Amino acid sequence: MYRPRESPGRQNVRNDGHQSNLLCSRQGARGNDHLSCKRNGDYDPYDQTPPVYYLRQALQRRNRRKGCLGLSNQSLTLHYDIDAVDFSAAGEASSGVKRTLNKIGVNPAIVKRVAIAMYEAEINAIIHAGGGEADIEITPEKITVKISDHGPGIPDIAQAMTAGWSTAPETVRELGFGAGMGLPNMQRYTDDMQIESTVGKGTVVTLTVNIV
Repeated sequence: MYRPRESPGRQNVRNDGHQSNLLCSRQGARGNDHLSCKRNGDYDPYDQTPPVYYLRQALQRRNRRKGCLGLSNQSLTLHYDIDAVDFSAAGEASSGVKRTLNKIGVNPAIVKRVAIAMYEAEINAIIHAGGGEADIEITPEKITVKISDHGPGIPDIAQAMTAGWSTAPETVRELGFGAGMGLPNMQRYTDDMQIESTVGKGTVVTLTVNIV
């Protein structure tokens, strides 16, 4: 039987036989190598390279480029300032992260989950804390988003997690925000969510979405 020789291929099964969330294709040659996502079932049966390898290669290539923050061979870290009460700029940080994830070949389904959860956290920081900061770490295994602020804090986290419960002012609700679904949506679209809040000092929300 003819067997292709070490040609770039696609694969959607990890070495342990489980389906991977990261479906990538290694394409190009002579320095033009890049990643693109593929659908389930579209893979080269002869390529046994774990998909994580291709993401790691993408991070290494991005490490050689200028204009990115906190780069290493194993991870990419990004930082964004979330402007205070600026709804015209709401979503800029999550949109930036979405573009980065698409460029390095993360499965679109994973990108969507990260973008939705991060957008909700970004909006919450604007509504309730007058802005904040977003720090993102991307590794071959997971994506971690940390949104921190110095707002009034959350007195009752369990109550805040209740769908539809909101302390957003009426002026914010009139703009279509503050429906009380922020925290529930963050939890829904992530694999792990941690909330640390101190009344009078601020809140840190850490969201994790697994890639593999």
